[in-house]
Amino acid sequence: MPRIPRRQLPNLLPEIYCQCLTLRIMFRFILQAIGIFFLIRFITGFVIPVVRTTLQIRKGFKTAREQMEETARRQHQQATAEQQTAPKRPSSNDAGDYLDFEEVK
Repeated sequence: MPRIPRRQLPNLLPEIYCQCLTLRIMFRFILQAIGIFFLIRFITGFVIPVVRTTLQIRKGFKTAREQMEETARRQHQQATAEQQTAPKRPSSNDAGDYLDFEEVK
């Protein structure tokens, strides 16, 4: 390795410092780019599908609940309509009477 004379040493320090600074900036940029890449990959590969699936499940539950409520409402309306249209039976005061039956062998 050749020796550098002392006179030239101060002149080389700024150049070496600039090269180290440039390498440090490049290394930081590369790490940030890799970090952003993995962040975007995580968001598009995990977060977005989870959100979409959650929304679809909520929508499915909502439609199922609405259908169930509609069915219950229709049944209730039919039951009240049948009660209103059914003729009223005369009440019998024959609470003590009963029918005899014969045993079949």
